[in-house]
Amino acid sequence: MTDGLIAVSEDMGLAEMFPNRFYGMVTGPKTCGEFPVAACPETRYAITDDRRKYEIVQSIRTLTLLRQEHPDKRRGGRLHFRTPAEMAGGCQEHPDWLRHTFEIAERCNFVFPFGKPQFPAFAPPDGSPPSD
Repeated sequence: MTDGLIAVSEDMGLAEMFPNRFYGMVTGPKTCGEFPVAACPETRYAITDDRRKYEIVQSIRTLTLLRQEHPDKRRGGRLHFRTPAEMAGGCQEHPDWLRHTFEIAERCNFVFPFGKPQFPAFAPPDGSPPSD
């Protein structure tokens, strides 16, 4: 990963709460001290062909013309989901970053239950029925 900065929590309490499951997130060429590091490039759109759409949305959000500069507009960059080859290429100097990223991915086993909608239990403080 050659662009971006590091984002890591300085809260040691979290690391203690999640032993062997707390990682520093790296989006650039730096390291995160004592925590294992996971490569996590910034992603704003799915594929490189979506970049133009992203730029259009930014212009709408900032009320500017497409080519007009604005401090809140992200310029340049590769903000698409990386292919495995791009991730491997960006982590050549730090293969442990990629290994940690895969460790996290293997722990993600969410299954979205389709069918009847499920809502959390909610009791309004005024005693009215939740459907209101």
